[in-house]
Amino acid sequence: RGLVGFLAYDLLQQRAAEEAREKALAAAEMHTPVLLSYDYRHLDQDLAKAQAVLTGDFKEKYAETFTKVVKPTATQYRAVVVGNVAAAGVIRAEPDEAQVLMFVNQQATNSQLKAPRLDLSRVRMTLKKTGAGWLVSNIEAL
Repeated sequence: RGLVGFLAYDLLQQRAAEEAREKALAAAEMHTPVLLSYDYRHLDQDLAKAQAVLTGDFKEKYAETFTKVVKPTATQYRAVVVGNVAAAGVIRAEPDEAQVLMFVNQQATNSQLKAPRLDLSRVRMTLKKTGAGWLVSNIEAL
């Protein structure tokens, strides 16, 4: 009985981790454009959309950075940034938390650029499973 119970528990943990991999990756791919895009013409709406996919202390930190840094700069230079996921992969996944490596392309236009600029970046995104689904609890540029 002990071995069977252990094997059943182990199988459940493996299935939970696999489900976490799939759902966290899908959430990361969906949330990335929301978090890494903005348009000077509707910054308040962009921030509200971003806040809906964030959780924990990072939600407040993101709002502070967006309000103090992104908003004034984007307004001054009439900036529009569109972020898209080029590729993504799960670094680690547990039933309630996952980390995803994102390769992101951000196309930027602003009053200082003669033509759109493409910025390529890598970010490590941490997601937590919440009652509202998989939400972003941290983003780190790599």
